[in-house]
Amino acid sequence: MILRDKLVREDGKRIWLYREGLFWKLYNESAYSFLKLVKSYQVKVKYVKEVKATVASIGFPDAVLQFNLDVLNTHTVFVNKSDREIEVELKEAVGGYLDWFAEMKHKEILPLPANMAKEWPLVSKMEVIKETGCDEMARLVKELRDFPLMQKTPLEVQMFVMELQGRINRLELESRKQVDF
Repeated sequence: MILRDKLVREDGKRIWLYREGLFWKLYNESAYSFLKLVKSYQVKVKYVKEVKATVASIGFPDAVLQFNLDVLNTHTVFVNKSDREIEVELKEAVGGYLDWFAEMKHKEILPLPANMAKEWPLVSKMEVIKETGCDEMARLVKELRDFPLMQKTPLEVQMFVMELQGRINRLELESRKQVDF
């Protein structure tokens, strides 16, 4: 089932869980209701081109599915279960979704500045807050493109990637310190 079809089902009266690999994922209203009724999970918010909308999602491993369903059971009227999806009808809808979603959208990663789009064609979104950060990111991209991958050992490649990750993490931390969300 494609994401568009999953999102059309969202009505706040049901919680829809979808098996995706080893995880169960929930989107928008289902994610919100699940967070309020069962357990807090990290929410991922991103703009999805396929549906031309911002989507909030959560996920958890299959190993904890039964525990989560047991907790949810006190709030349900009906459960329809298959290998790939679970439909849970709630006794009553959970209020506050629109306010929560608006707050989540503000936490969405900012789009890449237009002047950097040519530099990073494979990156659709990045948290770029200050121009100084853009300059450093441009340097990192250049280093990555210029890295002679085929002439390096796996260990050298791993060390290079770890160094880049560290620099990106430091840049992100510096940017967050300078801007109050």
